[in-house]
Amino acid sequence: MHRRLYTGGTGSGVAAPPWHPDGQLIYLTGGTTRLPRQVLYSRQRYGESVQVTQEILSAHGVQPGMALVVCFPFDPWAIGGVFRDAALACGARVLPLGLSTGEPSMGAMLASFDPDVFCGSASLLVRWHAELKQPQTGQPTRQRLVFHAGESLRPLVRQACATAWNAKVINVYGMAEFDSVGSEGPREPGLILSPHLHYALTLPSQGQYQSLSEGEEGELLIRTQEMPEWYHTRDLVRVLGRASADEVLWPGSWRIQHLSRTDNAMKLPDGSLVSAEQLEEVARELPGIEYLQLQLVRSPDSSASLRLLATPCQGVSPPSIAELQNTLLHGCLELTDAVIHRAVLLEVRLVDASQLERTQRGKVRSFVEVDL
Repeated sequence: MHRRLYTGGTGSGVAAPPWHPDGQLIYLTGGTTRLPRQVLYSRQRYGESVQVTQEILSAHGVQPGMALVVCFPFDPWAIGGVFRDAALACGARVLPLGLSTGEPSMGAMLASFDPDVFCGSASLLVRWHAELKQPQTGQPTRQRLVFHAGESLRPLVRQACATAWNAKVINVYGMAEFDSVGSEGPREPGLILSPHLHYALTLPSQGQYQSLSEGEEGELLIRTQEMPEWYHTRDLVRVLGRASADEVLWPGSWRIQHLSRTDNAMKLPDGSLVSAEQLEEVARELPGIEYLQLQLVRSPDSSASLRLLATPCQGVSPPSIAELQNTLLHGCLELTDAVIHRAVLLEVRLVDASQLERTQRGKVRSFVEVDL
């Protein structure tokens, strides 16, 4: 169980939800560890999560009366509930779309609701906008807000989402273990870290913990009063300095730039991760296959698809395309969720080993990102 103690903030106190004191919210996640597990929200922790998220929304101008949509991958998971209740605390009118985003009537529903704010994935919002048929969902007279989380935000995706929805796109940084950890502020570049957590770095050259210091790079570590051991986020970051006193969101808190991940994994468009260990396990289930390579293919329109390349073993009859796909989806539940919820399209090919991307030493890469 992971819990965190609220230690300050702009509000006058934690507004705990109207649960029974013994009530708990439990959901399954792969999180940053890629291992399916339970994450538990107590009544207190849920209230703290809502307050931190409310501070992010309020700092960017979410006000009473605004129309706000919470969509996949936020809803229907617990993060969607946190954003929903934080938006309600801001006085917004909230529409939780969740898994209904694939319904034919979604365009008419969005046009009728006329949202000011979206909470969800920027890349999925770009795709949804392209699929809508209703012209009423075009450019509004005012600028919308998009709160993005769950995956790295590439400049092309940010621009495509901003153009499609006439929106300012705000990157929110978080993980299942600590909920919202930081967010872009309204005025200064980088991700501003929440002042309600404690942070350190592991420097690659030294392998030891160090307090955050401007200009340093390393793996970000997090701990709380109730979690005294440092938690390794596997996120490599650069410390940009502290937010100025003029910054609306958490002035004086540390600002960071996210650089990359430390683990050998691929992050899917819905934010979930597929590990090299999972891909190797899939390969072991396919005795007729010598190599597997998973490619994330990004199109100019910001849409993404997955391409599984499989190399047959010489002298052995290879499995069928259907068998390859079924074995992959059975071994990677995160990928299965992404395919089911249309966060990504999957293509499977049998290819010659010469078509696989390799390292400088000739080793076949497990994961490759391709920009078309």
